[in-house]
Amino acid sequence: NAFIGVRAVSVDLKSYSDVQWVAIPHSSGELPEPTVEDPYGRSWMSSNGNGTLENCIKHIWVEKVTTEGATQNLNYTATSNPLEGVSTDQYYFAADHKLILNQGQKITMTFKGNNSGTGESLQYDFIYPYLDYDGNYSFLDADEVLGQFGKMNAGTIEIVNPGLTIEFTVPEDAHIGESRLRIVGSDAWTPHPGPTGGTVKGYSIDFPVEIQGTNADRGPAETYKDLQDKGEADEPAGLGGGSGSAIENIGDDATLSTVKVIGGVAYFTNVDKAWFYDMNGRCVEFVNNVASVDLSGLASGVYVVKMQNGQVARSAKIVK
Repeated sequence: NAFIGVRAVSVDLKSYSDVQWVAIPHSSGELPEPTVEDPYGRSWMSSNGNGTLENCIKHIWVEKVTTEGATQNLNYTATSNPLEGVSTDQYYFAADHKLILNQGQKITMTFKGNNSGTGESLQYDFIYPYLDYDGNYSFLDADEVLGQFGKMNAGTIEIVNPGLTIEFTVPEDAHIGESRLRIVGSDAWTPHPGPTGGTVKGYSIDFPVEIQGTNADRGPAETYKDLQDKGEADEPAGLGGGSGSAIENIGDDATLSTVKVIGGVAYFTNVDKAWFYDMNGRCVEFVNNVASVDLSGLASGVYVVKMQNGQVARSAKIVK
């Protein structure tokens, strides 16, 4: 049995009772099966906006995803929403459609949403495809966003007729092993949540991916760090200064990255790449090699902007 110890402490924290130990008996019945969480997190429809849930499930789904140029191509087609009558979260894992890629391959992917002919379809969504290249179970690296399609507060007919053509090249140093392709559709009248989180009037589909090759790969980024106190003080190398110091003193150098918001536009100085995070920690926008970005697609609120200039990264808070 497990035991829990309980003791009473006075308000002045100077006296206390003896510990009373309470036994917690083992369950006499069968233990429930453990819940296995998807390491890639969830992307699901958390709200159906102004439409009905039934209409979203009936009309908002992916009709076709195919590829050319891969070692084993995708050839996914559907004549109806496979989640209809099964689930209401609008997330589908096409586990029996595996994409096998090789480092350096140039891929052409075709994506087509169902053309319902109504006001409920992926035509009125943003479409973001993501592919994990370093095996760290996330899609937040700059090259892991394969594109972004759709217009804020407008429909994009090409999403459903004739469909989107997405071209990408697998990095030469992509991590060899299992990976994931995720395509997220989210309502074009609300900010896109990124590769995880709840969408409005959306649909998300995942495909298993295997990456092959012989090049040295970038390897998975560290996904877990043991923060338990080991009783030893660790000091990173290079803190002593002098010859061989790993600390670069950038001080008030003119090359520091900065961001200012003026009239709903974020203006960058000395920024190669920038990631916008909301207060829930979700990456809601990524930009690469631009001097400014229009923030009209983001909801009003506070955001943290991570900026990278060469090998130096720093963060700043903005208010939109």
